[in-house]
Amino acid sequence: MLGGWLRELSELVLPAVTSCQLCGSRRRPGKNSGLCCICQKEIDYWDENYFQCNKCGRYIPTQGLCVKCSEEEPPFLKAAAVGPYRGVLKEGIYSLKFRGDRNAAKPLGRLLALKIRSRLKTDDIDIIIPVPLHGNKLQARGFNQAELLAREVAREIRKPVAHNVLLKKIDTPAQTHLSQREREENLRQAFFVNTVDRVKGKGVLLLDDIFTTGSTASECTRELLEAGAEKVYVATVATGIHFSPTE
Repeated sequence: MLGGWLRELSELVLPAVTSCQLCGSRRRPGKNSGLCCICQKEIDYWDENYFQCNKCGRYIPTQGLCVKCSEEEPPFLKAAAVGPYRGVLKEGIYSLKFRGDRNAAKPLGRLLALKIRSRLKTDDIDIIIPVPLHGNKLQARGFNQAELLAREVAREIRKPVAHNVLLKKIDTPAQTHLSQREREENLRQAFFVNTVDRVKGKGVLLLDDIFTTGSTASECTRELLEAGAEKVYVATVATGIHFSPTE
């Protein structure tokens, strides 16, 4: 009797402890619902201590442009990312892409939507276009992680997802071990706009899971602009760190 009364009292006074949607632990929740305080602290650390490049969104030590964008600006207007590709974000993306945990798209997508609102001009965005997978990779994986993320972002920022507008016609090899130039050559003419009328005169938010060298985002942006898109923004869950010319 007394134990039941104390339990009911504690439920009224203390917040319910649920599993963190990123790491799965049952820690005290952070300021954003769905994340524990540890995951939230790790994500907040980067924005509290570093800057994002004003163009590509990579993390840099001082405000302005990263070395790469200073030398050659990418074709998109601006990119946003939740944080660097490490720690809980890296684990979350890995779970989504390679363990097939589609539920991971929910917290990652919500975090990305928050970043998009703070970093990009959402009023300029008409449609969201996920970076496509080639049919062979889509069949092997069973889903496109960028599409799952796009659905979550669309719910939060209230913009429609344009499916099957941007397609990938060449099944390119994995980019992981390729140099910047090799990545660019690997992706050249790999994408095409299937429905020009859907992008003509529109502000596009191109969405993917990871921004590394920016080759994929740049190639997709060029195709969208050639098809008549007015402007292209880029959003990814994770991005790189560019602290020196060699990084």
